[in-house]
Amino acid sequence: MRMCNTVTAMILAIVSSFCVVGTVSSDTGDISPKFGTGDIRLSEAEANWVAAHPVVTYSEVNWKPLSIIDGGRMVGVMGDYLDIIEKRTGITFKFIPSESWPAVLDAFSNGQLDIVPGVGNSAREQQLGLISHPYAEFPLVLVGREDASFVDGPEDLEGKKLAIPKYYTSSNYIKENFPELEVIDTMSIEESLTMVSNGEADVFVGHKLVSIYNMEQLYLGNLKIIGLTEFNFLHSILVQNEAPELLSIINKVIARIDAKEHKRIYDDWVQVSIEQSVDFTIIYQAAGGAALLLIAVVYWNRRLKQAVLERTQELQDVLETLEVRVQDRTAELAEKEALLRSAMENMPGGMYILDHELKVMDLNQAFQDMTGEDIVPGDSMRDIIRNAFAFQFDDDAALDRFVEARLDYIREAPDSGVEVTLSNDHTVYVSYGKTQNDGRIGVTIDITDRKEAEKKLADAYDVISESINYASNIQRAILPDEDSFSTFFSDYMILWEPRDRVGGDVYWNRVWGDGVLVILADCTGHGVPGAFMTLIATGALDRALEETLPGQVGTLLQRVHQLVQLTLNQDTSYGRSSDDGLELGACYLNTEMDGLTFSGARFSLFRMRDSSMDEIKGAKKGLGYRNVPYTQTFEEVKLEVEDRDAFYLFSDGIIDQIGGPRRRAFGKKRLKSLLLSVADEPMQTQKETVSKVFADYQGEESRRDDVSGIGFRVG
Repeated sequence: MRMCNTVTAMILAIVSSFCVVGTVSSDTGDISPKFGTGDIRLSEAEANWVAAHPVVTYSEVNWKPLSIIDGGRMVGVMGDYLDIIEKRTGITFKFIPSESWPAVLDAFSNGQLDIVPGVGNSAREQQLGLISHPYAEFPLVLVGREDASFVDGPEDLEGKKLAIPKYYTSSNYIKENFPELEVIDTMSIEESLTMVSNGEADVFVGHKLVSIYNMEQLYLGNLKIIGLTEFNFLHSILVQNEAPELLSIINKVIARIDAKEHKRIYDDWVQVSIEQSVDFTIIYQAAGGAALLLIAVVYWNRRLKQAVLERTQELQDVLETLEVRVQDRTAELAEKEALLRSAMENMPGGMYILDHELKVMDLNQAFQDMTGEDIVPGDSMRDIIRNAFAFQFDDDAALDRFVEARLDYIREAPDSGVEVTLSNDHTVYVSYGKTQNDGRIGVTIDITDRKEAEKKLADAYDVISESINYASNIQRAILPDEDSFSTFFSDYMILWEPRDRVGGDVYWNRVWGDGVLVILADCTGHGVPGAFMTLIATGALDRALEETLPGQVGTLLQRVHQLVQLTLNQDTSYGRSSDDGLELGACYLNTEMDGLTFSGARFSLFRMRDSSMDEIKGAKKGLGYRNVPYTQTFEEVKLEVEDRDAFYLFSDGIIDQIGGPRRRAFGKKRLKSLLLSVADEPMQTQKETVSKVFADYQGEESRRDDVSGIGFRVG
């Protein structure tokens, strides 16, 4: 009876060992919810989007067990998550077949797909569209043959051939972070793993669970995981840029998937796919042949003894190999020491190595020459500093304090260096770094010539800055006083922010006949070139105003265009080096202020009336420029003006400015919405709001162009 119990216990132990081999810990995939479960409530915009787009197309390739293409549809981990989104939102997902992963990405880029459910977090994929919150996370692993050594990471694979499917996240990761490694682009995971198994490649880089699954399914018993990467594959859904509502809907569903549902998906596909490789018939055979276990124990003891003898011989071989490696390592260190000595002697600056007591271990001749001292290994840095800087001090106490301060600086080895003036009036830049044995490496570079050049450059910059500042005063002098607008309008604003100290935008007003003329112009360029163009433009405006009958705004623009072309010789062959001009918007209001005539050259006028905004567009041609005909005409638009109508002119500097979290242009649509939101405010308040919103949107981005605008309210 005891014999039977013993055998039974041994059988149970075998059964337990097989169960452990076939089980995947729940910690393998960190799939955790961010919020609790609950009904998904869609906003009005999201609900409207679903109603307009009830079917969402997607595509994938076989990436078992994450995606399994079966019978014209996708199942697997990704398929379960899409099913959840369908049930909670009313969206229907339609599978579109693709031959390969590159073909999937091409179809998405061409707008043939709405989403791709299984993208990672490489820079290339993030540039394709909108990325959802991750719904799962797994590491990338390195797979090699069973005789390969384990490695710390991809940095140890130099000289190896890596087989990776083209455009996979693992391929993007390796090519972006380890460009020196040789990558063989393949069309599938099966092809990549087979190449490694056959010796055509050395390493496969891929998703941990997908790698394990495919090694089992392809019966590649000669492969093993030989290392990990620092990259974790964040599984997300790629959405077209034009569908932010769909992204918001998907993120809501992902956020409300609870831990139980995540675990259910994991158990259904991940654990099963690995456990299914266990041959449970062994358990039944063991139960049916319990008597054979006793024979196996005796046989095992003999094998164990033989294994001990073989292992002892292996250890002896390892010792002999280590001796050879030590010899090779010694030769390698000697070679590196020779290279270090060559580098030290050939570098342009002084270099020296200190031990943990700040005594010299090695130095080059350049450092000797800079200090003027006869320094040898073993000398103390305290004595070297004292001898080099004693000329600057009258008493020993002050010198001692200086020496100790310098030694403390060396001990800290800060990231930034310090400039020091030597007794020969040379200026040197000294920096330190730490060594593995808590020593220091010091580098001293003579920057005397550079300092002299910097001084000359600073002097030249001061001269240029002074000239530009004076030019700014001149430019502001030719612009009309902002208070002059109060003569014509009770409520107005002037926004004028040059990108540099001088700019290429100009605002302008004049009494013209019985009415008033208001103009905003955007000249070619900015800075000094733009400022020169504003002088040409204002001169042309003054002359054209004298030559044109009051109120004929289109004729005025035509004459300004002709005068700019004549001034820049753009109507002659020797003036072809210049192709400059300006964009301009002009408004003429009659004496009663009940009529406005507008003409624009690549400029728009915005009219605010009763909380709605209209855009009156000008001609598509600018003023000046070689490709604009000399006889170019500009259409006039006559508008009736009602009490409290507001009018705005803005240069494209505000519209084209890049900013915001997605680095997009500010845009005309955003500008219109902003003006509508402050329509009831006084013009000065509107100006302050526009300036603040624009500055916040620009953020850390550099200003691209001059920014200017005019606003006035009639009545």
